Amino acid sequence: MLKNSSEKDNFLLSIPGSLSMLDALDEMAPIFVAASQKDQNKHIGNIENYICFHAELKLGVYKRYEKYFVARITHPSKTLGVYMPTSFFELTEILTDATDDAHLEKAGIAGATFFGATTSKEEEVFLKALTDYDKLILDSVAIELKEKIISKKEDESSDMPNESDDLLDDI
Repeated sequence: MLKNSSEKDNFLLSIPGSLSMLDALDEMAPIFVAASQKDQNKHIGNIENYICFHAELKLGVYKRYEKYFVARITHPSKTLGVYMPTSFFELTEILTDATDDAHLEKAGIAGATFFGATTSKEEEVFLKALTDYDKLILDSVAIELKEKIISKKEDESSDMPNESDDLLDDI
């Protein structure tokens, strides 16, 4: 079962299309520098808080106070002569220890991506993997429970005397 931060970090890095912060640093550092000073002072605007980015570098997962969040990162652009700095938008908290909140995560992501920029198929797969964490945890708990029951039953059966041995002793 994935409970501690390093296991959650490894889960994030194992998702297809996921790049570690260090692997994406060359491309992402200039984007974070282009953010406003106000955004840079927030947790969401500090590149050091990020665990991973999607390969298209428009989505990232950052950690704040042992909680994980998905963020949409809008790259700096110049439209009609107006410079738009990097902006960050927190989509939702993910990888919570509650196993019944995937619908909230999915709703937060769906709402944000509906009103935000378009989402590619690869990004949709990445976001789906993030919200499937609850199912992964439930499957892990079920496997642990089955193994515990099997082990307990095997121990009980090895502790019980064999009835055929008792019959042979009587003869």
